[in-house]
Amino acid sequence: MHSQTHTEPVPNPALASVQFYLTGASVATIAFGLLIAASAWPPGAVLMEPMADLILWDSAADFTARETRLMAAISGGTLTGWGIMILLLARTGLATAPVGIGRIILISILSWFTVDSLASLAAGAPLNVLGNIAFLLAFGIPAYRLVTGTAQTGDLAKP
Repeated sequence: MHSQTHTEPVPNPALASVQFYLTGASVATIAFGLLIAASAWPPGAVLMEPMADLILWDSAADFTARETRLMAAISGGTLTGWGIMILLLARTGLATAPVGIGRIILISILSWFTVDSLASLAAGAPLNVLGNIAFLLAFGIPAYRLVTGTAQTGDLAKP
């Protein structure tokens, strides 16, 4: 079975702008997922320890525990896959189904934000919620524009 993964042309500059932002946010998410996954390998842990120290206000982050490395592998892989999925949605179907793709991305990002942020608070890492807000805005604003039709019309004043 042959699937098309080429970028579909979008019909207007406003929709192209949304595609551009979703692509950038997806690439950043993929890179971050790969960085997290790399920390599952003991020499790669050094890549995530400074971020963990910052978020937890703790200079003793330790990524050597087997359980921590397993969670890094799982979460890094999940984040990478999620970024690839959104990238493919933005690059291959946006011109033909912008509202549907916008809904998929918006529901996905809101679900992730809620679960990740509540779990971060429960884990004593409230600063992680600030990082989550950056991802929420990077995906949520373009997805909201798709769902409301402002990306299709180019009317940024429209709610």
